[in-house]
Order: sequence, then structure tokens, then C-alpha cells
Amino acid sequence: KPGMTTADIGTGSGILTIGALKLGAAKAYARDIDPEVIEEVRKNCELNGLDLKKIDLRTGDLLRDFGRKADLLTANILIEPLCTMVKDVPSVIGKEGIALFSGMLETERPVFLATLKEAGLKPVKELVRGEWWGVAAQAEA
Repeated sequence: KPGMTTADIGTGSGILTIGALKLGAAKAYARDIDPEVIEEVRKNCELNGLDLKKIDLRTGDLLRDFGRKADLLTANILIEPLCTMVKDVPSVIGKEGIALFSGMLETERPVFLATLKEAGLKPVKELVRGEWWGVAAQAEA
């Protein structure tokens, strides 16, 4: 939604950050563990005509030392790092925010749903495309 703050964890090419800003996000946090990714994301944002002042782009290990709030958190990475960071997601999205997790196989669904529950998050929508699975989650009421 326009005006949202987003966090893209494991940003890679920055495509989810770029999409969020093009759809009206007011601020975007983009993090990746690989320092070489940062310059590539910056270039991709410039190629898309985005205001770099709206992007807080840094290296970071998942949500370790993140210390920010976001209305929407996206993470399109492998299940192992997703499971590692889920416990920190509620402090980022609060009670009203949404987290979108993707990059997992449908066969990994039971493991990740259990991890969500342990973190106090509940699935609100799931999507399957071929063998790939993704889920949107919010804090439990």
C-alpha cells in the first residue's frame, strides 16, 4: 500500500524492494549478507528511476541488529535462514504488519508452519506454484 515501510531481507537483486517502491512504499530497508550485492541493488534501483533516499541499503545477517519497524517484511530465501530469522519477525512487523516468506519448496511447508507457530505468527495466505510454496503471516491475536 502507498506509504508503507518495507523490509526486504536477503534482498539479492533488490527486485522486491524495487517492486515495493514502485507500488508506493515510502521507505524501504534492504539487507543482504553479501556485500557485493549492495552495489548491484543500488544500480538496479537507479535503472528503475527510484529515489535512493527512500532506500536504506546495507549488508546484514538476516534480522541481526536490524532494529527497525516495517509494515511489510519480505524474504525470498532458503528455508534454513528463514527458520533462523522467524523468531525476530514479530518485533519488526508488530501486531498490524505482514511478513511474506517465499523461496521454499511445498514439501518444506510443515516445518515452516511449525516454526511460524513457535514464533507467535499465523499464516494468513499461502500460494503454491509448481513445487514452490510461499506464505503470508501476521502476529497471532
